[in-house]
Amino acid sequence: MSIIRKACDAYMTKAENLRVSEENVVYIEKKGLKHTTGHRTKIVVDRHHEVEPPDDINDLILEFLNNPIKTRIIFTINSGGQLYPSYSFPVRPRTKVAYFIRNSTPLNLTEDNMLDSLLIGDLLPNPLANLSVLCDEVFFPLLNNTVNQVGWTSVIANDMKTESQEMRNGIAQMKGLVINRTIFPLPICMDEVMKAAPEIATNDIFVVNPLMKHSLEFMVVKWLDSVEDLVNIKAAEKINSKENYPLPEAIFSFWESRLENLESLADQLGDRRIKTIGFVLEKIQSIFEHSYRRIVELVLESLAEARDITKFLAPLKKKMDKFESNDMDDNRQDIRSLMLTVGLVWGHSRYFHTLNNMTLFFNLFHNSLIDCVNRTVEPDSIFQGDVDEAYKKVETNIQHLDYYKYIYRECRKSLKKFKIGTTFNSQDWTWHPEEVFGRLDKFLVRLEELKDLFNTGRDFQKLEKIVMGGLKGRLITTGLEKILEEYNSIYRDWTNVQYNPIDPDAENSHFEKDRLIFKAKTDIMERMVSFQFEKALEDTHELLLAGSLLLRPIIKKHIEPLMHVVVDDFEEEITCVKEDFNNFRNVFIVLGLNELPTDECFPKVSGAVSYLKKLRHRITTLHKEHELYEYPLFDNERGGYVFENYKLVVQEIDDFTKIILDKWSSECWQGIQQDIILTLLEKNDANELRVNFTDRLKVALKDIKVNRLLGCDISHNLTRFFGREDELWLARIKLMRIAEWYNDTFDRAHPTEKGIIAAEMSMIEDQMNPLIKSIKWIAFSKFVLESLESIGRKTARKKT
Repeated sequence: MSIIRKACDAYMTKAENLRVSEENVVYIEKKGLKHTTGHRTKIVVDRHHEVEPPDDINDLILEFLNNPIKTRIIFTINSGGQLYPSYSFPVRPRTKVAYFIRNSTPLNLTEDNMLDSLLIGDLLPNPLANLSVLCDEVFFPLLNNTVNQVGWTSVIANDMKTESQEMRNGIAQMKGLVINRTIFPLPICMDEVMKAAPEIATNDIFVVNPLMKHSLEFMVVKWLDSVEDLVNIKAAEKINSKENYPLPEAIFSFWESRLENLESLADQLGDRRIKTIGFVLEKIQSIFEHSYRRIVELVLESLAEARDITKFLAPLKKKMDKFESNDMDDNRQDIRSLMLTVGLVWGHSRYFHTLNNMTLFFNLFHNSLIDCVNRTVEPDSIFQGDVDEAYKKVETNIQHLDYYKYIYRECRKSLKKFKIGTTFNSQDWTWHPEEVFGRLDKFLVRLEELKDLFNTGRDFQKLEKIVMGGLKGRLITTGLEKILEEYNSIYRDWTNVQYNPIDPDAENSHFEKDRLIFKAKTDIMERMVSFQFEKALEDTHELLLAGSLLLRPIIKKHIEPLMHVVVDDFEEEITCVKEDFNNFRNVFIVLGLNELPTDECFPKVSGAVSYLKKLRHRITTLHKEHELYEYPLFDNERGGYVFENYKLVVQEIDDFTKIILDKWSSECWQGIQQDIILTLLEKNDANELRVNFTDRLKVALKDIKVNRLLGCDISHNLTRFFGREDELWLARIKLMRIAEWYNDTFDRAHPTEKGIIAAEMSMIEDQMNPLIKSIKWIAFSKFVLESLESIGRKTARKKT
């Protein structure tokens, strides 16, 4: 329901009390609706329809209708959607405003004088729209009416028309700026041109007077200026004029807005009145007809460009929207696909492939990358959390940006693949890297500086875990703890910075100054740490716990001349091992394997191998400890010499060990083959039974076992023989028990007793006879073991 209808409905609820006829209310409503909607509306008034507005609203309406000195009443709709009347115009209306104004005061409203007594109308909430209507409907007709120009000279009258047209052009231009559109203002004589058009079409050009011709030509020139201003706007200039570091959304918005503006211009050029102006200029053969054609050409060419670019930027915009909504960790996997999309846009768009457009996009995209890293790193709280976490964040984002630059270079090297299926040429990416990577490279430098700052913190935090040994260990550890406390106190100053430490272009940033001050203080602390390390090295000849602190430039420079003591100790141990090894080898060469000084718990071969392994372990353990140093102990000339000597000694020990093992493997296997074919049991001349398992087999099993434990390579044959160890051991145990019981029975039994058990002993001997004569160690079955158990039980029973 319109504002007027609401006002009138509210008024009708109190019609009887107002002493105003219902016909007057309907009259006011009809006139208001006609004025606000532009056409007559049939209104059916329901006498029984009741609207119950608040009393204060009723009072305002009644006061205006009954008080003849009230000048006006204004109706608006408030933010709650309710009708609100007042006696004054709102300062900043947000909706359409309807007004009823008495032509004079005092004046009583009646049905007869309603038409002549009230000025009814409405105002738009847009001041420029109201001003445009006011100029077109009031000022221009008033100032250019010939009746009002009586007594004016022709110069004044023409000047008034010119100034009126200028004012009209200015209002149209202002409206276009507000709505971001270019509007073609029409000349004042437009109505005359439309009336004269049919005559001009019949070649009657004399109806076009000089003033009309001048007005049309002047307006076409204005149009051309407006169109040229629009099409000559460079995207980079406009985008960079609004923000210091705009994002890719700016270039998408620019081309979308440009397309809408050009579509609007194309629609205006299709308007019958503007086409008539072009027709008239052509008929009168005006030189400005070329300007009109130039307008059409510029609009159509620019429209084709905007449509092409907007079309191909659409898929890129979707990817950029997703990219800008995530942090850098999530965006890494999308960098390749996004760059491929950029390449396809460059290769397939007829207009976007220019150097200006591409460099602009990459600059905006790099701004987006920087913003994305800012969101990921969270510069406001980066100094508040753990140093290790902050270091990892910065290092990870540096890796992300380096990965992007790698993908960029990869795409730049393979531009041809983006042109597949196209028939036009595109400008190659021949811009200087500084044009697109200037800010990003500066940002990477800042990240590297932050990485170095946090890495310094990580190194100093390691002082907390260092506990030095030796006589001076407690004193040195206390000194390192004090240095750590001093470092923590100066690091806390970073938590109070009031600027963005990541952005090198941040306003009021003192990062570089603060960083240099911080570095000067940490350099002093590094010298203090290096002094403590020097004392520890002199005391214990060991700095393994120092870790990466030894690589700090100042500490490394100070401690480097002293680190030779670690290498010297290593060289001394190598020399001792070399001397012991040479003595051991000489004994082997001169006196043989059996004279080697080995551990008595081992057979000679495995004892010799064990001794060599111990010699090797003495230097390899030291070397493994040295490998844990982050400091390059062996990267200098002396270190390289010692390391080569170490490798030589290790190689000699390994070669000699291999010689012993190869010789042993061959001899051991031959001995096994000779002894494994013996029978399980044998009897001597004294009729004593014994297990026929030679000492050579026992030693072979023990050697194989020990050498395997020492990690030596054992031949397949020896390994297979050792696989029978449990089986052989079980058989030996049972056979030893049988021999023991059998021999004991014959040694202790009385001749009378022997006669009594002679039959059973004969049966037992018959069962043992295969073990003595035919069954050999090389192959005996599970059945043989069961037989051994049976013989053992019978022999044990006879013994008892």
